[in-house]
Amino acid sequence: INAIELELKQTQHDNNLLKNNMKSLNSKIENLDDLLQDSQINCNNLSDDNSKLLEQLRLQREELEQEKKICAELNEQLMIDSSKQKMGRTLSRTESILKNSETRIQDLDSQMRSLKLENDRLKQQNEELEARLLSAHVNEGRSLLNTTDESWAAELEQLSKDELMKKLREQFRVNDRYREYIERMLMVIMENSPQLLEVKCSANGLSIGSGMSALTFPKEISTPSPLTTTLSTPTITAKESNSQITPTESTNEPIIYLLKRLDNEHKTNKRLRDYIDTLLIGILMNNPTILEKQ
Repeated sequence: INAIELELKQTQHDNNLLKNNMKSLNSKIENLDDLLQDSQINCNNLSDDNSKLLEQLRLQREELEQEKKICAELNEQLMIDSSKQKMGRTLSRTESILKNSETRIQDLDSQMRSLKLENDRLKQQNEELEARLLSAHVNEGRSLLNTTDESWAAELEQLSKDELMKKLREQFRVNDRYREYIERMLMVIMENSPQLLEVKCSANGLSIGSGMSALTFPKEISTPSPLTTTLSTPTITAKESNSQITPTESTNEPIIYLLKRLDNEHKTNKRLRDYIDTLLIGILMNNPTILEKQ
């Protein structure tokens, strides 16, 4: 019985403890219910706030997208405006460059026309000077051909022996001048255009080949070597003419002999003149610039 009483007391004590605990737990439950209700209210409030925030976020996103579109349009417009400005500046610079280029081209064209006119004028002057120089050289050769054969026999018949000797000496001097002129011309040709003097021997004398259309030289005129061209007749040369005729011969030689010698020199003179004439024609036909170097 004591044990049961003790157990009962213990049970009652435990029961009291449990009741107290239950009260405490009920109180806690009530508190928790209050907390739960508060939490539920807070949750509902937070849900409402969240919905509002989501709506605000959606609106902000829409505004941001709209702003992005506006910014893109503005950027595109700015790029277009910038391109237009750049294009305008480029066009302005291009127009300026084109204007400057046109002005420069006009200046250059004017200078070119001026230089062309000046060049034509100088070319014309040069051609005139060359023509004058050529004419001078031709006239020099032609001037040696001014002697004529008119009344030659009649003139000789009226001359005395001394006059015949004087005439013979003059003829020698003229022929020597012809020979010197021919020698000078041939030297210039050989130095500058030797192909014009392809000399060929024939029964009638010497002839020039491809360069001068087969011009015929008299036998009395010869070109022994390309370095020293001498022109002479087989019977009377320049030295012989000066050495053979002396003042004493004017009284010793018969007139017929003087006439014969004078006639021979006159024929030589004619052949020399014909040769000079043919030589000048050949040069003028093939390479007239040679006369400028003569």
